[in-house]
Amino acid sequence: FGEHRYYGKTLPFGNSSFTKENLGYLSISQTLADYAMLVRHLQATYQLSAVVALGGSYGGMLSAWARIKYPNVFDMALAASAPIPQAVNLLEDKSTFYRSVTDSARQAQPKCPETVQRAFSDILERAKTPAGLQEISDIFQLCKPMEASEIDHFLQYVRNAWTEMAMCNYPYASSFLAPLPAWPMTAACN
Repeated sequence: FGEHRYYGKTLPFGNSSFTKENLGYLSISQTLADYAMLVRHLQATYQLSAVVALGGSYGGMLSAWARIKYPNVFDMALAASAPIPQAVNLLEDKSTFYRSVTDSARQAQPKCPETVQRAFSDILERAKTPAGLQEISDIFQLCKPMEASEIDHFLQYVRNAWTEMAMCNYPYASSFLAPLPAWPMTAACN
């Protein structure tokens, strides 16, 4: 598999890849162009002919879009579990995906979304003082005390934990995104 730019070891600007100035190169169009160039290189190097793009979830969306944008490179695409309609709706309603995450939590435990929203508000309130930042660091057993400048990044990690649980809310344990129990939303909400 070709590694997606900004993931794994593919950091175009090294340790500076995630600065605001450099994040503009983390885009779907740039990623599709990367894959098209990689495929052309592999075709020339190994005398390959037909190419099928395949992927699931986000990778499925990339597969479909690669076929649409580069039909001269990708002969076919298989987009499994690709939330293309939701991605298209994100252009108009940016809360579509997170509403689905919230609905998943609500199905697990009706009061869960309210509890999580209060927890996020509590974290933001605590983060206003040095003592509150230390409480957050202690509660979450962070490796080092949190600084005020790190709160947004921290909240992104917390949000991502909920999105991953929603995406992997299976009746059996899984570990492809993170080690999760069966029905992780129920486990987290309880």
